[in-house]
Amino acid sequence: RAVAELLDGLPRPLRVVDLGANIGLYGALVRTREPNARIVSFEPDPANLILLRACLQMNAGLGESQLVPACAAARDELVRFTALGDPGSRVADEPGAPGVRHVEARDVFPFLEGVDLLKVDIEGSEWELLADERFGEPGVVVLEYHPFGCPDGDPHVEVDRLLARAGYDLEPVYRAPDGSGMLWASKRAA
Repeated sequence: RAVAELLDGLPRPLRVVDLGANIGLYGALVRTREPNARIVSFEPDPANLILLRACLQMNAGLGESQLVPACAAARDELVRFTALGDPGSRVADEPGAPGVRHVEARDVFPFLEGVDLLKVDIEGSEWELLADERFGEPGVVVLEYHPFGCPDGDPHVEVDRLLARAGYDLEPVYRAPDGSGMLWASKRAA
């Protein structure tokens, strides 16, 4: 409810960054509510990129779109990536695993300046971003977090700690026993 009020009160088109855009369904959902939104989509998986590009093309007459065919990261670099063509694709820690390839990772923080809504579903790479001192620009964040890559033993405790440090109030959607979860986070009123 607080999230909707924040977004509804904007005097301009919504500015969205979609980290882990997959095939573009979240962006399409945003367009049903805010057809003129400006959306920047990050997606590194080559199979997902084919469908994401098609989705962006189908919505080309609406708002402004930018595609960044790279992993979301805290710095520009090449990373090992397990490309599965499904939501389980992620940065890999095993060099010889099936589907592993090198892909570009881009520093997301320059893209977050002035963003109203940040969606994060990057299969464990969220921890690097949440721990970065630059995190905290977007007014609203929807985050799916994962136990993979969590720097602490309990992902639920760690996500709460990192987002509180960045000045967010949390509205959990779910918290699974395996340590994964989803939440909405919004900036506290000044």
